[in-house]
Amino acid sequence: MSLALVMLTSCGAVDSSSKAPEEKTTAVETTTEAEGPVELEFREGLDEDAPLIASSEDIESAEMVALNGMDGLTYAVNIKFNDGGSYKFAEATTRLTGTDTPIAIRADGEVISAPTVNSEISNGIALITGDFTEESAMELAERINAGIRKVDE
Repeated sequence: MSLALVMLTSCGAVDSSSKAPEEKTTAVETTTEAEGPVELEFREGLDEDAPLIASSEDIESAEMVALNGMDGLTYAVNIKFNDGGSYKFAEATTRLTGTDTPIAIRADGEVISAPTVNSEISNGIALITGDFTEESAMELAERINAGIRKVDE
């Protein structure tokens, strides 16, 4: 599955390699059924010891979104960072834009997603696009949210 991180704007997803969808994104609230809290990490590359970009403390929320575009309805995952996470993520996405180096999202050490970066994400809201089904986008959002709760407990 090919995944990409793109910047979310008020008019939809903006991907520097293609036109934005004609319609706005529609957020769908998620529910989490994960088995307990997990440690969440965003790392620069797939190696376990790759530089840490962000962790559970830097994420506010994740949700599955449905995008109405020219090719019909597609699904993605929207991740909102807090102020500290937004700064860290902007630095990393500036460095990684246009490279083949993915941002590995790890839950308890397991890579659950590894999108590449299509554009700098400076507004603290990242959108992971790819060949998601509604179910697979919901599952990824739930796994990310499971890591956020660990910090809130």
